Amino acid sequence: MNMKNIFKLSAMILAAAFVAGCSQNDELDVTPVENEGQLTIHATTSDFVSSDADTRIINEGADTQFEAGDKIGIFAIRSTDNKLLVQNMPLEYAGADWTGNDNKVYYYKNTAYVAYSPYDEKLNITDVTGIEDLQVKIKNYFTEKLEAAGNDQSVAYPSLDLMLASAEPSDGGDANTKSLSFNFKHQFALVEIEVPVKAYLDEAKNFTYAEPFTKDFTLDSKPLTMYPLSIKTEGEAGTGDAKAYSLFRFLVKPDTDYALAGELIYSTPIQLEAKKVKLEAGKYMKYKINATGAVGSYTQRAIAVGDYYYADGSIYPGPTAEQIVVNEGDMTVTFANTYQKPLVEGCLGIVFAVDDVLVTNSDNDRIWNKGYVFALEAPESIEWYPVTFTSEYNNYTATNAEGCTDFFDTLNGYELTHRNGTNGNSKALGAALEFGFVNADYAVSDIATSGWFMPSPGELLLLINNFCIGTDYGIPYEKIADEYKTIFDLKKTQKARKCAAEHLVRSIAAVDKNLSFSAEKSPTAHFWLTSAEYSSTEIWALEWKYQYENMDKSLNSNDQTLKFLKRNKSGDNNKTFITRPILAF
Repeated sequence: MNMKNIFKLSAMILAAAFVAGCSQNDELDVTPVENEGQLTIHATTSDFVSSDADTRIINEGADTQFEAGDKIGIFAIRSTDNKLLVQNMPLEYAGADWTGNDNKVYYYKNTAYVAYSPYDEKLNITDVTGIEDLQVKIKNYFTEKLEAAGNDQSVAYPSLDLMLASAEPSDGGDANTKSLSFNFKHQFALVEIEVPVKAYLDEAKNFTYAEPFTKDFTLDSKPLTMYPLSIKTEGEAGTGDAKAYSLFRFLVKPDTDYALAGELIYSTPIQLEAKKVKLEAGKYMKYKINATGAVGSYTQRAIAVGDYYYADGSIYPGPTAEQIVVNEGDMTVTFANTYQKPLVEGCLGIVFAVDDVLVTNSDNDRIWNKGYVFALEAPESIEWYPVTFTSEYNNYTATNAEGCTDFFDTLNGYELTHRNGTNGNSKALGAALEFGFVNADYAVSDIATSGWFMPSPGELLLLINNFCIGTDYGIPYEKIADEYKTIFDLKKTQKARKCAAEHLVRSIAAVDKNLSFSAEKSPTAHFWLTSAEYSSTEIWALEWKYQYENMDKSLNSNDQTLKFLKRNKSGDNNKTFITRPILAF
């Protein structure tokens, strides 16, 4: 969730005349006010304030506004008996006001209201001795969450940054216009670190990214994993004085002693000056690293196929065309010695497309259109599942290149995976969605990326074609028929297949991973599942048979194939299939 540093909202919450059974809690003996005026809510937040001066924190490049779908929690406590009339009621932001759900907050006499952010449905408070006790219990709950996260806030940070506010209804001189004015304040303290980085501007995409680097920070001598915020740039990209910094944040408990230390590794290790941290609630400390050897740069470069994508959103440039060496005889691929091996730590996958990328979530309020990334590893082989739903790929019977093009131009793996993978209907699609949750090394931001999903046939074809090097080896579409019900054979020459496979193998090997073209029960074949069905019992899968270990195999050998097949959704044979997740960013 994105916190709001300064925001104003006006949520019209209807107050209704009391009718038996219409109270927010049927057990409560509470009567709303007789006038049915509207209760208007106003809210602001106090920014983190510097521990050195009364200056507000500057959120360069950070999106700090509420987004549609964000929630705050509301409590109401009656002063006459300290009874909670409203307990952790969520109000959802709708983009302009807080009417995103059906919840309504009524005006009660002798009642104060407490609000907190970010909302947590697991917060359960039923008995309090007063408004201060309520606030303490909320803070204690979030403190326990902060302690449970330990020194790893790389993902949890947005859910930990507690803000509290309390207010009593006011009419401002107009009895028919009741309102609440919340002033949210941060309850923890913040440390922000600026690290010099090598950054690039993709001018066409208006996208700034940075190379990964090794950062070994510790807090109280224990490894610290911070929340990546954004890239701060100074100067115009490509000019001599242009610089860039990566921003990282982590929260600490107020009035607590901490020891912050670290080491950066660029070409050589840089030991950083140790810092003592002790901050009051709502205060922050900014640590801008200016150590000798830690030099940032900011130049222009478009992201490209073959770039390496990292968990913190950084991108390492892949080899240039001149650094990819193709043996025209057997199509083996190597990288020139001039290419510096990318950083292994934190690498999630490899960019396989930067054009024709457009993925949106179901609410159409988030768009990822910079590139596609395929994962370096895949979940264990798993069957699709015997279900009866079908998709638009049902009974596809293209008979020419144009029809095949329509088939492969459909790039909707995200839609299909979420449609059929979130309801338990498909084991394979569910495994793709859960990939980053069950594999900590592949956890990704749900804001900067789409999250992992199963590719459509068209998205897999983008990967294959984009990893074929040279225009002479592009793979056209041809319709064939054989005993395996194959209708699409992607082939022009065997060279195209081997070129794509070789390029993938070499690219993955550069970050110390292996791309095996075999499966446990079928040692000569590699099946990649897609998110597209053929029927209620069959699924589209890519068969990529490639004997990488036997380099003396003829290029025209039957051991070299690349086909889209219709395969059964369930059964032992299906378990040899590979769920190869992709994401968009």
